[in-house]
Amino acid sequence: MKRTIKSDFEENMKARKPWNKRNLLIGGSFLLFALLLTLPDLLRGGVLLGDDFIFHYNRFYDSMMQWKEGAGSSFLSLYGFQQSGRMINVLYGPLFASIQGLVLLLAGSWFRYYLLSNLLLSVSASCSLFLFLQVAKIPRKIAFPLSVLILTTYSVQYWWVNQGFTSWALAFFPLCLIEPIKAIQTKEIRPVQIALSISWMLQIHMLSALFLILAYSVIYFNLFIRSHQKGRFFKKILRSFVIFLFLTLNIWLPYLQISQSNQLVSPFINRNFVHNTITDANFSLMTYPFFFVFLLIGVWFYALFQWKKGDKVFRLALVLFSLFFLMASNVFPWQFVAGKGIKAIELLQFPFRFFLYAIIFFFLLAGKVFSNLKQYRLVQVFLWGTVVLGISASLWTHWERLDQTYFSDQFLENQANSIISSDKVGLRKALHSNDLGQFLTLVQNASPDYLPQYNSKWTKDGLGNTASYRFYVLENQNGFHKEVKGQELSLTWESAQAEERVLPLVVYHESKIILDQKDTDPSSLKLTQIGNPIISSSPGRHQLILSYRSSYAYDILSWIVFASNGASLLYLWRHRKHEK
Repeated sequence: MKRTIKSDFEENMKARKPWNKRNLLIGGSFLLFALLLTLPDLLRGGVLLGDDFIFHYNRFYDSMMQWKEGAGSSFLSLYGFQQSGRMINVLYGPLFASIQGLVLLLAGSWFRYYLLSNLLLSVSASCSLFLFLQVAKIPRKIAFPLSVLILTTYSVQYWWVNQGFTSWALAFFPLCLIEPIKAIQTKEIRPVQIALSISWMLQIHMLSALFLILAYSVIYFNLFIRSHQKGRFFKKILRSFVIFLFLTLNIWLPYLQISQSNQLVSPFINRNFVHNTITDANFSLMTYPFFFVFLLIGVWFYALFQWKKGDKVFRLALVLFSLFFLMASNVFPWQFVAGKGIKAIELLQFPFRFFLYAIIFFFLLAGKVFSNLKQYRLVQVFLWGTVVLGISASLWTHWERLDQTYFSDQFLENQANSIISSDKVGLRKALHSNDLGQFLTLVQNASPDYLPQYNSKWTKDGLGNTASYRFYVLENQNGFHKEVKGQELSLTWESAQAEERVLPLVVYHESKIILDQKDTDPSSLKLTQIGNPIISSSPGRHQLILSYRSSYAYDILSWIVFASNGASLLYLWRHRKHEK
């Protein structure tokens, strides 16, 4: 009997059970493909470290030490970032940072964490895309090779080669798109599922949640226009928004509390914004793997000519891919909005980021295109051919980049605003050491993100935020002893004579300070422009204890968030059981 893609899909649907042997085999296969891609690192004992690794490794180290020691602060960095007490994780996905800290604790060294995190990311990305394509009614034999091929694209490789945290959000992005696909298929609006999908993305990465909301807006606006019960439709969307707020109070409340009383240093603002597109400086992103740009253009143009023949999901995929792809390029007039002080544009930083999300919609579009082709065996050969080529290209590129970076005499010398040890052998040994803090003392970065900003006359003339952090924190560690006690950081030092000392700590308006056993209001201290206390010390031993005064409402609302997520998951479980 002649096989067709349609009959293959029908067979898949009959066997759809979440934990059947076939699905477990598929998950195991994704793991094997991910392991295959780690071979250059496993065989050579090297890693690829990009521009963002210092920032995120400090975040995860801080979370890891909280797991390990059972101490630390939800607000302040008492272990990472040179134990400076600055706020990072509370403003940058606290829940997912905690998960990454647990992964780091299990790994035990930075090298093993590098391998383990790459594997977890890759398996998550493949499984997520596979489930998404299955819900979109893409046959298994089409969905499977596409779910392997995504591992070789920049959406996943962004973390592998550059530690771009966006990849973690992209790994779960397809899962969060399942609900709108079901809404298209059933015309049913389900508030709890919508709220959970967006809230989970926000817990991972705030910027990615905005991209997800953009995609949801396009989809649900289209559904709203076609709906015959617009009032009921609007009420359900409003209900999903209310549920979403309850599910994410652990992010909104701290951010509002901190930003209302502190002027925070914004993350990096890209002055070269209009050039960071896929049609300018970042064209190479479309060459992960080398042939991907041709596959993109070929599928895109074919789909345009098949518009009238496609179903609703096909057209949706084409519209969203086209929208995100064009916004990643200079076709969109970025020059009219860049550099105008628009917060949303400054938050985006790089227009090429639209392309990373466009890749997800491309795989949905490609799945639809290949499913509609009649040459079943030829499609299979072609897709697996792209997988073989993609993995081969990734392995070759990875191997070469290890030679060019990790094993070169210039290892880590391209890190901006950083203090890097010149001992290359020591750096490589520290990556393999079980002492996770050792590597972070050899590699330090002066990125000023989320530091408090004061109008201070005490800062050394000519120092900006980055230089101030480097001068007052990174290069100002000698003579101080730091110790974490519960949720407090104790800093002690000796003064041989009466003198002023700038302490390598960061103080916010809500910081709680005990100086030489006396409660001290932060507003009574001399502070540098980034909040370093300037203390007049008499001869002898001195101690400053730093902690954070979080509102009582934060503890209460944390339990509300926990209960809201638990109730939502219970609702989904019962709803799924009822559907069966």
